[in-house]
Amino acid sequence: MAVHPIIRELLSSEQDLLPATDTSSHWQRHGSSTKVSLAEDDLELSGVGFGEFEAGRLEGFSSLVGRWSYRGVTSGIKAYPEVQAAARRLASDLGFGFTFDAWRNAVLLAVLKDHWEAHELEPKTFVTIGDGYGFCGALIRRLVP
Repeated sequence: MAVHPIIRELLSSEQDLLPATDTSSHWQRHGSSTKVSLAEDDLELSGVGFGEFEAGRLEGFSSLVGRWSYRGVTSGIKAYPEVQAAARRLASDLGFGFTFDAWRNAVLLAVLKDHWEAHELEPKTFVTIGDGYGFCGALIRRLVP
């Protein structure tokens, strides 16, 4: 995969683009653990501080119990089984489990799909604001290309 020249330029920059006063406490804590590097002609990425990537087994179990407890809500969402399956595949393709964040985005998109069907809508354009690490946008892209 060819790396875009702008990304190459950003990676070669020695200068921090934002002063520490403009960096959130979240990124002050996790920023040094997040790595982006160039290996031959490909990017190597590793991140901490996104969703539940750093959660341990106890947090994972707790998240699973939480999602299970919402089954009464999700059972009433017609599109949920299809969207949940797609979200599970996407999470797996991205290298993490079906976390609370993934589940939450699956519920969101399933509710939207039910709304679109009920009102005979066929959305062609989406705007996502504050999509964090982009899971919701990627899920929309998979289900509504």
